[in-house]
Amino acid sequence: MNKDDAIAILVPESLIPHIRDFKGGILLYVDCLVVEDGFALEEGEFVTSVASFTEVMSLAGLVIGPAAIIKSRD
Repeated sequence: MNKDDAIAILVPESLIPHIRDFKGGILLYVDCLVVEDGFALEEGEFVTSVASFTEVMSLAGLVIGPAAIIKSRD
């Protein structure tokens, strides 16, 4: 990638302390190139959709059991 293909996005250091020295994955919520929220991912942590995770588990031959959905008590 050359410099002309890059977009600079400012990430507030309050979201990810010591971001200048950080090496690893981060997850950012961006609205029109403005970072609204975000956090650093832990070692071995990743982000995917439930559908993609289920498909990968199935392709790997792992059985996926039923999940219980707990509704909040109002």
